[in-house]
Amino acid sequence: MLWTRLLLSLGCCLTSAAAVADPGYYVVTAYDNAGLRSLNLRYWTVKARDRVETVWPELGFAYGVNSRWTTEIFASWIGASNRPTQLSSWNWSNDLLLTQGELPVDVALHTQLIRNRLGERETVIEFGPVLQTDLGRTQ
Repeated sequence: MLWTRLLLSLGCCLTSAAAVADPGYYVVTAYDNAGLRSLNLRYWTVKARDRVETVWPELGFAYGVNSRWTTEIFASWIGASNRPTQLSSWNWSNDLLLTQGELPVDVALHTQLIRNRLGERETVIEFGPVLQTDLGRTQ
């Protein structure tokens, strides 16, 4: 039984698609932000060896709708160190806190709607769980 599970897990890992991430991916945390408004500026850079540096600034507005729901609308630009940036996408993210201290791990749902402005101008929906806990003085 153990070998069957192990082989099945290994098979799933080997046949899964490769994960691809843009340089702007970041850790999502789930907090009670009721009524909090914030202006967010993020600036990412990626430089591979023997390549031009990619720059990725983002500017957004976030609002804590209530104690369990935070929403943010932001714009992302992309460029290189040797050329100007251009608008890459409009984004709308939502974090819904499902548990709030009732369990050893706080659980939230993160969703993000992305409207790409470059290339094929596709719309993408990302979603997934957020798991957060305290380990001593570390969160």
